Parts: sequence; C-alpha cells; structure tokens
Amino acid sequence: MPLEVLTTELEESANRLDALDEGDPAISPRAVLSWSYAALTSEQATVFRLLGVVPGQDISLPAAAHLTGLTRRQTKAHLKALERVSLVQQHRPGRYTMHDFIRLYAAEQAHQFHEDCELELKRLVEFYLHTAHAADQRIKPGRTQFEIAPAASGSASETLRDDATAWTWLDTEHHCLLEIQQLALNRGWHTAVWQVAWTLATFHYRRGHRHDQLAAWRAALTAADELREPAVQARVRRALGNACTRVDRSAEAIGHLQQGLALTSDIGERSNIHRALAWAWGQQGNYQQALEHAGEALELVQTIQGSDEEAPALNLVGYFHARLGHHEQAHANCEAALTLFRRGNERLGEAHTLDSLGYIAHHSGDHSQAIKCFEQALMRFQELNHTYAESDVLDRLGQAHTAMGTHDQARHSWQLALTLYHKQYRTGDADRVQQQLAARDEPTRTAEGPSSG
Repeated sequence: MPLEVLTTELEESANRLDALDEGDPAISPRAVLSWSYAALTSEQATVFRLLGVVPGQDISLPAAAHLTGLTRRQTKAHLKALERVSLVQQHRPGRYTMHDFIRLYAAEQAHQFHEDCELELKRLVEFYLHTAHAADQRIKPGRTQFEIAPAASGSASETLRDDATAWTWLDTEHHCLLEIQQLALNRGWHTAVWQVAWTLATFHYRRGHRHDQLAAWRAALTAADELREPAVQARVRRALGNACTRVDRSAEAIGHLQQGLALTSDIGERSNIHRALAWAWGQQGNYQQALEHAGEALELVQTIQGSDEEAPALNLVGYFHARLGHHEQAHANCEAALTLFRRGNERLGEAHTLDSLGYIAHHSGDHSQAIKCFEQALMRFQELNHTYAESDVLDRLGQAHTAMGTHDQARHSWQLALTLYHKQYRTGDADRVQQQLAARDEPTRTAEGPSSG
C-alpha cells in the first residue's frame, strides 16, 4: 500500500485499526488486543471501556475514580491490573494514559456494549468543573462567581490545600479541562461549557494562554446562545470581548461587547462591559473613545452602594487620561484607586495601579519614580503568578531604565521579558523586545501602556 494512502487512513481515527489490519484474524490489531481484554474481570473491563470514551491524552487517579464511581483504592487496583496486561501506562506518578490504538479499541468495546456512558461522563465533568471552580477561588479570592450546581455524586472536587496546590492542579489539568469543555459542548451540557470557561479565565490570563482563552470563550458563546439566558449571554459576550482584545482582535471585541450591553440592564455588568470597551478602543489607538467608556464605567459603579469596582474604574480612567497626555488628572485618579485597593488589601488591583502610576511617571519625565512603581508592581504580579502582566511590566521597566541611563538593568529586564513573551507565544512583543535589546544604546520607543486589569 502506498504510504500516502496509509497515512490518510491513519489520520481518520475511526479507520486506524482497519488500516493496520492485514486480513489475518490471528494477528489483526483487534485480535491481539482482545487477548488482553479477555483476561480482565468484569469490573476491570468496565473501567477499560470507560477510559476509551474519555477525551484527552491522560487522566489522574482522582478523575478516574469519579469517572468509574468507585473509591480511589478500588480504581487504583483496577488500573494496576490494566497496566499488568499493557492496556494502560502510568506515564507519570498518578497519571494514566493509553496508546491511541488501545483507546480506539476500548471505545469500540463500549459501543458494542451499547454504553453511552452519560452518567459516568457527567460525573467526570462535575469533577473537573468543581475542582476548577475551587482552584479559581484560591488563586483569585473574592472574584465574582456563579451558582454552581451541587454534584449529583456528592463530593465532586479534589482537595486543594493552598494557592500553590491550586496552581499546580490547573497547570497539570489544563489540557484535560479544555477537552472536558469540548465534551460538554458536544453533549449539549451548555451550563457546564460556559462555567468551565469562567473558572479558567483567571488562570488563562495570568499564564498568558491567550488563544486557549479565546477558544474557551467561543465555545462558551455557542453554549450561552443555546441557553438563551440574557444574563449569561451578556457575561459571556463581555468575556469573549476581552479575550478578543488580548489577541489583537479589537474590532471583533467591540462587536461582542456592544451586543453584551444590549443584553443587560444590570449596572455592575454594564460597568464591566464599558471597561472592556475602553480597552478595545484603546487597542485601536482611539484613546478619547476609550476614556469615554472608562468614564461611563466609573459613573455606573459610583451609583452602587459599597461597590468594590470603583477602584478598577478609577485606575482605568487615570490610565486613559495619561494616554491623552493629561498627566495631572491621570495621577489623581490612579492615586485614588491605589488608596482604595490598599484599603481593601486587593493586591492585584494594587499591582495594576502601580503599573499605571509607573507609566504616568515615565511619560512625565520622572523615570526614577517610574522605576520604583514598576518594581513594586512587578513584585506583586510575581506573588500572584501573573506572568502575563509580569512580562509587560518588565518591558516597561527596561524602558524606564534606558531613560535613566542604567543600561545593564534595562538589558536584564528585557531579557526576562523576552523569555516570558516566548513562553506565551507573544511573537510581536518578543520581536519588539529583541530589537530593543539589539539597539539598547539608541533611543527606544515610548513605553507601552499597562495590561488590562
């Protein structure tokens, strides 16, 4: 058989086992796999078939236990039995994987048993959603959350002891969470689809997974439109608009955000959408339009008694005043925001506002103060594992050092920024910083503005 024909057949997952079948029933892939499968007990065979319908390349022991509905001890014993006959592999401690052909065979067996596996897959989705929700609350306490339905199976989440555990879990399970969201979308479990996107939003933003963020919110929009709940649709449109802005799709972002405004009369949500519109217009260089939306956001939150959103809105107004050259007004707004953030011990907002104040100082000619503000912002972003904002602040810190004539410090900051930009696949920013490094002794371009909060 010509290699290109075999390659085409192997690319189609449904045909892979057929493509490798030479016609001899004694040595066909299915026959070989059936010898191991036939040696399994009934419960072990059930676990094997369930693993065949799970999306993703691997699965953790806790996730597998929720999938099977068994205890972790029972699940681990069955997985060990599958390992002994080479049907699964523990490729990392506590994580199990199957070869693609074995996975296809397991899925075929599930189909032959007429197993839809809906109950089991719902348990798995619940596990990932509830644990991601708990992780999100760990890494960003106080973030506006949603009503999450109780798990049908009782306790549905993994215990996350502290912030570090939450970050490790999210980093490890990231690829599985994206697969689970797609599974939920395919199954029509629309509420779970947008809620998974919501629980991943902070993680995606701080880790710089901009394109994963965009894909997650596109799936969420499909689900939200199916649900036809205006409040959910407005929230998702706003989040999708932010995701579009972060991948330089500001025109698309503005469209989603304007539709979001039309869907809600909630003052808080309208304020959030105006803030998002400010960033989208700012990306297009229309700072006057951006300032108008930032001002709308501030006016709206100031009508809400006890709102904790006034500080972010003040910072945003201050930043766009700075972009328009209104440095005195910008400084007053951002100082007011900083006072509110510190009063509420809101470290993330404090970091973003220090970033704004550094930008204002840099463009006002006070480069020493700019360095001080950027360094404080950098420290707080690092404490919060916010590598996306960290890279931007390092870039601006390098520009402030260049203006001060401290070129060694500038080079160090830019090298750190360059490493992070590469990790985040921000090629445009990486290319720009590389050029700044190459010409560090020449006048550099003006500092870019702070990242959105």
